[in-house]
Amino acid sequence: MKHDTRPLRSILAFTLIELLVVVAIIAILAAMLLPALASAKDKSKTIKSANNIRQLGVSFALYAGDFEKVMPYATTLNNQNFWIPLIRTNYLRDGLVWMCPKTTRNNTYNFPADWEQISPTPPNPYPAFLAWFGAAGGFIGGITGSYTLNGWAQPAQNGGGANSAKYFQRLEDGRPDSQPLLMDGGWVDAWPDPTDTPPIDARFGGNRPFPGAPNGISMRRVCIARHGRAINIHFMDGHVALTKLDNLWFQNWHAVWTNPPQPNVK
Repeated sequence: MKHDTRPLRSILAFTLIELLVVVAIIAILAAMLLPALASAKDKSKTIKSANNIRQLGVSFALYAGDFEKVMPYATTLNNQNFWIPLIRTNYLRDGLVWMCPKTTRNNTYNFPADWEQISPTPPNPYPAFLAWFGAAGGFIGGITGSYTLNGWAQPAQNGGGANSAKYFQRLEDGRPDSQPLLMDGGWVDAWPDPTDTPPIDARFGGNRPFPGAPNGISMRRVCIARHGRAINIHFMDGHVALTKLDNLWFQNWHAVWTNPPQPNVK
């Protein structure tokens, strides 16, 4: 009987080709798994954002319950009576809840919605992923956030004037299951109207009319590609839904809303 006289080390060792094959297999598996992991991480942030908006909505409901179902509003804005410091001070003090986990603060620019696609060098990240903030002495009260209040969900400003019929006076007015209260956005509030035009690019959103466009700008504050081609919306009945940008014009943003033709959101 013949015995293998080679050293045990040489019998058990891998050849270079075998090692390269193993490395190649690991690389292929990693290339297959990393996109899935990135997608799962992005989805978890979207879910976290929905939970944040839900907590903000609960805080609004608590405020409305404490003040005879009237939503927070002040005719003279300051750092004590605007809806943000009111809710933050008395109902929701956790600063992390005010920020979508996909957003960051850029200290050189506090009004993300005011960006338009007018510069060859966009901000980094795109405005859809920037947070708003304001000085402690201003009406925002030094708070940083990335969610927007539907301005029509407040008592009519200065009586409302020609727009008085559009305001919801209480959360249960109208059809609460289709009426947005809070949502992802690039500024603290917005007053969407059916005639509002989409932004040039949903990665930017917007606040200013671009050349040749009508002056309706409020919808551009919330028409942002923050969760793919969608944003989270907390409706007045308490549910939260991930809503596609193309469908924003078909929500009942105010009390006399009429659906417009399908907009072209880019």
